[in-house]
Amino acid sequence: MCGSRRLASLAGLIVVMSVPPSPAGAGDQAHALPATAIDSARPTDLFGRGGLGIEFAGGVFTEAWNLNDRKEWLADGTASVWWAFAQGWMLVTEFHATRVFQSPSRAAFVQGVTPLVRWRVIEPAAWSLFVDLGPGISWSDTAVPPRGTRFNYLLLAGAGLSRPLGRQSHAIVGFRWLHVSNNGREGRVRNPDIEAIGAYAGISLVLSP
Repeated sequence: MCGSRRLASLAGLIVVMSVPPSPAGAGDQAHALPATAIDSARPTDLFGRGGLGIEFAGGVFTEAWNLNDRKEWLADGTASVWWAFAQGWMLVTEFHATRVFQSPSRAAFVQGVTPLVRWRVIEPAAWSLFVDLGPGISWSDTAVPPRGTRFNYLLLAGAGLSRPLGRQSHAIVGFRWLHVSNNGREGRVRNPDIEAIGAYAGISLVLSP
C-alpha cells in the first residue's frame, strides 16, 4: 500500500514538471494591441501637415444688410480640394454651384471658384474650431442681383467646427458671411451688392495623410 502511494506521488510530480511554464506577462500580451493597430484606428488629423483631401458641403444664406429692391436668399453647394501646407493650416479651393432666389427678376444660377485660407484655432479635441477667409470670382446666367451684372467678385469669411467620423472622414459645420458684387466695375448704378450670412454643413475626406 505504501509503495502504491509513492508511485502515485512520483507520477503526479512528473506530470507537473512536464507542463511548460507560461511566459511572464502572457495574460497582458493577449490583450495588448500592436502599435500599428492602435495607429490605424486613430482618426487622421484633418489639419496635419502634408495632408490632401476633398470636401463636399451645402448651405443656405440670406441677405442681411444693404438690401436691394427685395431680399435675396441663396442655396449654395460646394465641392472642394484642399492641402494642409503646414500643421494647422490649409489651402482650400471651393467650386460653387449656387441658386440665387431674387425678385422681381428670375432666380439665377451662379457658378464660382473661391480659394480660401483655413486655419485651426483650437488643437484637436472632440470638436476642432477653425476660421477661413478668401476672395473669389463668379459668373451667372442672369444679372445678380437685379440691376447688377453676370460677372461678380466673391468674398467669404467664417468660422466652423470639425469632428472625426471615421479614420479619414470628418464632419464639418460652420457659419459664414458672403459678399457678392462687381466692385463698381461697370459704374456705381450697376453695383448693387449682396451681403448675406448663413450656415453650412458637409463632410471632409482625407485622401493622403
